[in-house]
This record gives sequence, C-alpha cells and structure tokens, in this order.
Amino acid sequence: MKWLKAHPQNPITIPNTKLHVPKGHGENIWLWHHTDAGHVVYSLTPQMDSNKALAQFPYTGKKLVPPKLRRDYWAPFLQIQFPAGQGEIGRSVWQKLLELKKRHELEWGDEVRQEYYCMSREERGRAINDQRANVIADIAAVLGGLGKGNKIVLKDEKTGKEAGLCDAKVFWTNARDRFYAASWPENVTHWVGLPRKGVESVQLDVAEPEPAVEEKEAKEGEEGEAKEGEVKEVKEGEVEKKEGEATSGKL
Repeated sequence: MKWLKAHPQNPITIPNTKLHVPKGHGENIWLWHHTDAGHVVYSLTPQMDSNKALAQFPYTGKKLVPPKLRRDYWAPFLQIQFPAGQGEIGRSVWQKLLELKKRHELEWGDEVRQEYYCMSREERGRAINDQRANVIADIAAVLGGLGKGNKIVLKDEKTGKEAGLCDAKVFWTNARDRFYAASWPENVTHWVGLPRKGVESVQLDVAEPEPAVEEKEAKEGEEGEAKEGEVKEVKEGEVEKKEGEATSGKL
C-alpha cells in the first residue's frame, strides 16, 4: 500500500469527526440517589442509563456495588437547570461534578483517612458509597465557578475578562437537603418539586441558611431525650407520692 502524499491540486482532507450534539443537551442535569446505600448518579438525560450509571460506581467492597439497577431502590434526588441554549455550560458543570465525586470516593484527606481506617471494611465501603452530602456541597461550589475551565463563568467577548456567573436553578425533592452546603452563590435559585407537566414548583429563599441537617437532627434528638427524662422524673415522683399516701393510710 502506497502512502498518500498531499499535492497542491489534490490535498488530503480530514473528515469532520465532531459529534452531533442534540438540541438542548446539557441544559438539564438529573441526579438520582439510592434510597438505602446513598449512591448518587449524574445524568444528562431524564431517564437513567444503566450502563453509564454503573460506570460511575468505584469498587468499595464485596457486595457493596450494585450489579444492576433496580427501580424500587432509586429515587429522584434533584435537578439542575440552565437557561435555554446554554447546554455547553451544563455539560461543563456535569464534567466538574463527576470529577469531584470521583475524588471524594478515591482521594481522602488526612482526617477522613484516619476516620476510615478505624472502620471495618464494610463500614468504610458504606461510608464511601453515601455521597449525598458531598454532592450537594460540590454543586454549590461548581455553580459558584469552582474549577479551571468551568464555563459557568461568563467572559466578555471583547476584553476576555470575567463577566459574572450564568444563572442556574436547582429543583429539590427534599428542600432540607440544600442545607448540606455551607453557602450558595447568588446566581442559584432554589425550588421545591421537580419540573413536570401540570406541577408548579415553589421558589425558596436561602438568605438565612439553616444549620446542617445532621446537626439539626442531633439537636432535636438531644431535646427529645431531655424531655423524656423530665417525663420519667415526673412519673417517678407521682408513683412515690402515691406509695407514701398508701402507707400513711394503712397506718
């Protein structure tokens, strides 16, 4: 076989290998979570693809990675929406979120490493699988412009300088989940309820962030235990009082 050589009259043309991007692809990012293990899956389509979803799970231990997806174990987590025609920004954000999720699962800090090494293999695997809190914190950071080459950071065409952040909407199935993030950028608005036909979502205000969900639940649990202790003391006092009355009556 003879090698082809370019000639001024017959130049070699390279075919266009750029993939065709469907209209609106990347304007929405859907997230699902495993109701038992806490796995989180990112998707650019409203239906979760089994092969692409399973590729997002690292090996965390024996019988801790689902071999297949069962619909009864998965539920919608949240949805991120960008303005129409900004699919390129959505695909950039999706890539950053996947990279951060992979780093949470495989790259641990010193404090987390010490905590994981004190666990058994099964406990450590379950802790790594549950990425819901980390995912929400990552979304707040990436939508705020975190990451080199993050296209949510708009630039002026003339000067090339930063011109702000692209607007984004986050639709929640559980409104309390948004407080896993310490703060949210101003370009993000929050809504309760996923956008569906015939269903209106309600906009939320996060001007005054509440404490983290885990801290709030722990505080509620301590208050409940304190109230239970008070009730027990009152009941014990009533029993002692009745016993004293009974003994005085016998005398």
